[in-house]
Amino acid sequence: MEWRNRYPTGGQRRRQPQWAITDKKKMMPLSQVLPLIHLLLVEDSPLDARLLLDYLRRMTKANFQTVVVDTLENALTYLDTNPVDLIILDLVLPDSQGSETLIRLLERQSTIPVIVLSGLNDEELAVEAVRLGAQDYLVKSQVNSDLIFKSIAYAIKRGQVMEALRESEERYALAAQAANDGLWDWNLRTDSLYFSPRWCGMLGAKPGEIPGTPSEWFSRVHSDDLSGLQTAIQRHLQSQTEHVEVEYRLRHQNGTYRWMQCRGVALFDQNGKAYRLAGSQTDITLRKHTEQRLLHEALHDSLTKLPNRILFRRRLQEVFECFKAHLGPGFAVLFMDMDRFKTINDSLGHLVGDQLLCAITRRLENCLPPGRTIARLGGDEFAILLESLSVPGDALRVAKRILDALEHPFQVQQHTIFATGCIGIALSNSQYVNPEEILRDADTAMYRAKAVGLGQYQVFDAAMHTRAMEIWRLETDLRRAVERHEFSIHYQPIVSLASGRLAGFEALMRWNHPERGLLFPGEFLAVADETGLLTTIDRWMILNGAKQIKKWQEKFPNSANLFLSLNLSDGLINQPDLPDFIGLVLQETKVDPRTIKLEITERVIAYEWSSLHQTLARLRGMNIQLSLDDFGTGYSSLSSLHSYPVDVLKIASNFVSAMTNDNSALEIVRTIITLAHDLHLQVIAEGVETECQYAQLAEMGCEFGQGRLFTYESPPTILTENITDLPVVPLSVVSTWTK
Repeated sequence: MEWRNRYPTGGQRRRQPQWAITDKKKMMPLSQVLPLIHLLLVEDSPLDARLLLDYLRRMTKANFQTVVVDTLENALTYLDTNPVDLIILDLVLPDSQGSETLIRLLERQSTIPVIVLSGLNDEELAVEAVRLGAQDYLVKSQVNSDLIFKSIAYAIKRGQVMEALRESEERYALAAQAANDGLWDWNLRTDSLYFSPRWCGMLGAKPGEIPGTPSEWFSRVHSDDLSGLQTAIQRHLQSQTEHVEVEYRLRHQNGTYRWMQCRGVALFDQNGKAYRLAGSQTDITLRKHTEQRLLHEALHDSLTKLPNRILFRRRLQEVFECFKAHLGPGFAVLFMDMDRFKTINDSLGHLVGDQLLCAITRRLENCLPPGRTIARLGGDEFAILLESLSVPGDALRVAKRILDALEHPFQVQQHTIFATGCIGIALSNSQYVNPEEILRDADTAMYRAKAVGLGQYQVFDAAMHTRAMEIWRLETDLRRAVERHEFSIHYQPIVSLASGRLAGFEALMRWNHPERGLLFPGEFLAVADETGLLTTIDRWMILNGAKQIKKWQEKFPNSANLFLSLNLSDGLINQPDLPDFIGLVLQETKVDPRTIKLEITERVIAYEWSSLHQTLARLRGMNIQLSLDDFGTGYSSLSSLHSYPVDVLKIASNFVSAMTNDNSALEIVRTIITLAHDLHLQVIAEGVETECQYAQLAEMGCEFGQGRLFTYESPPTILTENITDLPVVPLSVVSTWTK
């Protein structure tokens, strides 16, 4: 593979076409139809492109010829003159953003299958992409070789099926025109009708068994459909339509009704009076049943069989309109979200999780009175519409009844599961403009209930809306911050307590908000995690942190062992492609993996998840050190420390700050250090603020310390001096986001 113009001079990307072609390998084809797959990858991130190409090389059942371009314009130019079997598209490009990227591409080439590969885990964007015509929507942080292979195979096969379907539909249309469906011929002058044998056979009758009179025909039409048929015929006889075309139900000889599609045309005399009306009849019962089944599936959840979000909104719209027109009584919407359901899925598996959702559904149905609309909105979210409320307090009583019902454990397979939930309640009032506002406020109240604790309910009030708007603005600013490169990394020094010299840094994320100034992680990490942006930010920090530590190591030859500690969020550590990404970072930056320490929390490592431990084992196999952060915060015990696959132990700052005046805290720190050394672990003490703490930790043999004692605001000229000779390095050394 050859890359050209990956990093143009002057810090600006060139806009002329650029691409890379993978080596052709003689492998088994992806399918028997496509021995060679011509793939166009539209991606402006060299690192993401290289990761995807690496996945493609691992596929032993496919042979790819891949072209990579970095802008939409380059993609369109290439497609004008080159055949392509499949397109993998990043929606965020230098010259196009979001759904508009997919729209412009499909306008130019609508027949080529497209897979969207995005950095955003955005459910609404994914649904929109598929609606517009994408075959699949993949999130970069969740991609692996197997997922890519399956998505490509599905996209190509589905493209072939759609092409075959188009050809089949054309053949069907031609065949239907020539087919001998049930024919009928109405002599309007004599008022007599001819029914062909096929027409009679559709109703289970023998030829001639059905009398040829209009009354016999119309008497068999379903009462709900008769006026529609008669109106269609009358309008055509009055020359208001070019032909008759109507669907209706016709009674079979066995008493059931069959759906029919009737077409006909009249002949007119020289005075414009119709004297003959003839046409055909097609049995469309199967099609109608399929349509009804598809409609039901479109409006109901496939797992629980409850109404889904679409049907719930329709029902809510009806009730809301009656209420606004003063035709209906008050109502309420309850929004329920299960507590810690993701943990159940991750620990017991999705099959158990699905069965639990079905059990919850049955319990909800049993504890609510008839006529209440219960819907599953998605995942572990449920909504309940309470109509005809006598007093608002009825909604609170229903919420309490639901929570009381959920207190009893569920028996799923061999597991006894306690599944509680939180409920938000929004009551109808005249201030609402549309029903979406009610559902929104119930959702907001639910989040407030979760903040109070497990198994709680809350009624919406105006203060909740104000807080929700603040979070929404923060989320909006956060998405723009990613696009505008407003994040930076601050490096907190880690000092060798034996020598007093700098040993390494911990990379700390900061947000340079254009209006609120410098924001610390506690002010935005929770929202970043909920929106799926945190893993994107974490990956950026890992890459740029590795680049910075490599620069310092090269600038100061005596600092080749200078290390960097990087925090891994819970979401990032559970992504299966994390070791692959770290491997690419090491390859890109040429940094020694032994100088990288990845910090994980006790909360994550305490769970016995095989996939997590496989990820940690792969990272340690790359000679990367793992640090257990904030040890002693309550998730672990000293007795379980030996089972953790880590190299470094970080003592929580609350123990360090307390040990000066609290002998018990001092002994706890001493015990942790002793046990860590017995297990051949290094120790870093966090929150070192005084010389006394420094001396105590050094005397106990603690290797490293970090905290306010080693930082100050006015930075020394560390880039012009040997940093290993400096006892302290400022926190304000910043590496800004650059591309």
